[in-house]
Amino acid sequence: MGNFEQYGIIAQKGRKHENIIYVMAMIYGMLEREIAEYFQKHKFTAPKFNVLMIAAFLNEGKGMNQIEIVQRLITTAGNVTKIVESLYKDKLVTRVQNKNNRRENIIKATAKGRDFIEKLWPEYNNLLKKRTDLISAGNQEKMTEILEKWFFDLKDLYKGEVI
Repeated sequence: MGNFEQYGIIAQKGRKHENIIYVMAMIYGMLEREIAEYFQKHKFTAPKFNVLMIAAFLNEGKGMNQIEIVQRLITTAGNVTKIVESLYKDKLVTRVQNKNNRRENIIKATAKGRDFIEKLWPEYNNLLKKRTDLISAGNQEKMTEILEKWFFDLKDLYKGEVI
């Protein structure tokens, strides 16, 4: 196992919680940079791709309002507004006023948006798989179970708020 002291993570009795959080943050940072580079090659961003994926596939492809989209991402409502505007200008999503709530727009992927996802998905998925394949299959199962339980425990603690 590597030495984390060079990153300011010093294993001390009773402070495993710091190691968990800091190591996860470092892993997130490394993966985020690599993913950003992948999308940059396609003149796109990971947040835009995530919004497009939500608009295309969640809620059975019927679209979602921006508040529901924000609740599924690690970003702000203001950022989602900018992303949706950009995706709309590029004709990758539509914005349709909700018939039940006129202050709300439903964001839905267009055929062009779904085609764009299909173009980027194989290589993106392969990138994610290659990075998670660094974890043995057995440990992937354990890790998935642990992280999912932790996520839902935290979600309960925050009364259903994800961000």
